[in-house]
Amino acid sequence: MHERMRLFIEGEFLVGDIVSVYSQSLERIIGKGRVKLSSDQVRIHLEQEKVEGVFIHRNDWVSLWKGRK
Repeated sequence: MHERMRLFIEGEFLVGDIVSVYSQSLERIIGKGRVKLSSDQVRIHLEQEKVEGVFIHRNDWVSLWKGRK
């Protein structure tokens, strides 16, 4: 069984903004992308029991981590 991923939102952003995605376990930025939802909308989603949806589409994502520490 997989441990549920913990997601946190820091700062404010609007739809279409470019944001950095940080991994707490790796202690580094793992990528950047253009968000499909505002920070307020994401916070509302995270309050739900089951979080579903695409926050950053893969076509709008750039990985900065290649799987090595």
